[in-house]
Amino acid sequence: MTLLEAKEHIGGRILSVDSTAGADSIELGAEFLHGKLPLTTALLSQAKISLVESGGEMFHENNQRRVEWDQLTKQWGELMRDMGRIKNDIPFRVFLDQYVAGGNHSSLYRSARGFAEGFDLADIRKTSTMAIRDEWQHEEDQQFRVKGGYGRLIHYLDKSSSRKYFTLVTDAPVKSVAWRKGEVKVFTSKDQAFFGNKLIVAIPPKPYSKILFKPAISVYRNAALSLGFGHALKIMLEFQRPFWQKTHPHAGFVFGNGDIPVWWTQLPSKTPLLTGWLGGPRSQKIKNRSIDGVTAVAIRSIAQIFNIRENSLRASLREIYFHDWSLDEFSMGSYSYPIVNVQSALKVLTEPVEKTIFFCGEHIYAGHWPGTVEAALNSGKAVAEKIKLRSV
Repeated sequence: MTLLEAKEHIGGRILSVDSTAGADSIELGAEFLHGKLPLTTALLSQAKISLVESGGEMFHENNQRRVEWDQLTKQWGELMRDMGRIKNDIPFRVFLDQYVAGGNHSSLYRSARGFAEGFDLADIRKTSTMAIRDEWQHEEDQQFRVKGGYGRLIHYLDKSSSRKYFTLVTDAPVKSVAWRKGEVKVFTSKDQAFFGNKLIVAIPPKPYSKILFKPAISVYRNAALSLGFGHALKIMLEFQRPFWQKTHPHAGFVFGNGDIPVWWTQLPSKTPLLTGWLGGPRSQKIKNRSIDGVTAVAIRSIAQIFNIRENSLRASLREIYFHDWSLDEFSMGSYSYPIVNVQSALKVLTEPVEKTIFFCGEHIYAGHWPGTVEAALNSGKAVAEKIKLRSV
């Protein structure tokens, strides 16, 4: 078997890099496990890689006054009950407009919309209320990081295969596929050609538009392109010292009102690293996507939250880490979110083309943990088992 990787490194939207100031790992892509997810934790255990529970409390900075984040707990419970009562799926915005008193002027409306957009990266005009409800119901309170970074898991999976099962070719972006039942010919932009009797397509939804299939597989291509695929802006700033510990010594997450509204620390580690996050459609409104442009927005947002001068922050800044997955030509976004009637697209993509072309990825997953590494691993495992059964 031959594995073609478009980039020079493997791992897809997992991208762990070394820190210059002692952080356990810099995660430019996937970072958290939202609970002890079965397949991911089993593989980590097999690899003897430990998990670190993320620590700290959640705070919102409101006129420089610290406010506990769980103010909306009672209302949130009522929201979940209302979501459970709907019988036919509707876009989440329609649900909010119909069921949340006070409409988009209420704090609950803004909170629910912000969570759907910021956490799920969803466009609430398209995302499924039923799917969002099911995901939120299974959301775990415990959050974990991989000790040493997610990249260690990718390295283990690569090493444990001993390459006896496949040949890995990196820097090999695929431009076209010629196929017929039981036969495929894959051509890369480097003028390489590869041949086989089956093909697994493991790419995010939007890059389907960049690969030419001959003959065309339009139904599958359109199903992939119809899926919700969100955008996020994530930037990590390493400072000379963790200045926030003076005013927020127990802060795990801090929420503000700036252009980048969500920040988290590395607690329980006191590493002087702050991670900024802007998810959903709002992330596309930041026009200057250069590292300098995003850093300027980040510094301004931090200064506003912690009431610190921007010049002071810049003087104490040691390193900046940034990768824009939306501008990454092989990703074109961050991770998927469920749309209304997503099952019809998933039904198409979970069936192979003439028992020859198979599809997998976190977007082709219908379980409780969409948009995660767990989803990607489960999808890949399902396809491997399907091919194995068909080969018996």
